[in-house]
Amino acid sequence: MIRLLVFMKKLPHLTTAEFLRYWLEEHGPLVRKNAPARRIKRYTQIHPGEPQALAAIVNHRGGLVAKFDGIAEICWDSVEDIAAASQSEAGKLAAVEIVEHEKTFLDLPNLEFFLGKEHVFLNLT
Repeated sequence: MIRLLVFMKKLPHLTTAEFLRYWLEEHGPLVRKNAPARRIKRYTQIHPGEPQALAAIVNHRGGLVAKFDGIAEICWDSVEDIAAASQSEAGKLAAVEIVEHEKTFLDLPNLEFFLGKEHVFLNLT
């Protein structure tokens, strides 16, 4: 499986609560609706967790707390599926709809992306 991680930054005028609600209730269903045209197999939103637990982890292990408002994970079966979705008319229209919607709540120039192939060592779910 190919995974794209998008490290999200909200628009500065939004509160964290506004951003998370909009992302969950408005954007998630939009991505779900457009998933077939984009050949997306899985879409996950990772919202911020417990600050005390994160502080304990960072204190124990060292490092920095990431300065993101959330992480989106988009998965495809292959890079060929990504390319095919980007070339199809339906895929292009879906991509435009998604990006136009993202402009309403994301600081697009400050998003960071990571694309990679997963190698599963444990899957208990």
